[in-house]
Amino acid sequence: MAKSKTKQEEPKLDGMRLGIDTQL
Repeated sequence: MAKSKTKQEEPKLDGMRLGIDTQL
């Protein structure tokens, strides 16, 4: 669970991924 790295690397992707993860 690398939220810090993902947010710093690509915050946009993090949001999209979170949405998909929640739906899954």
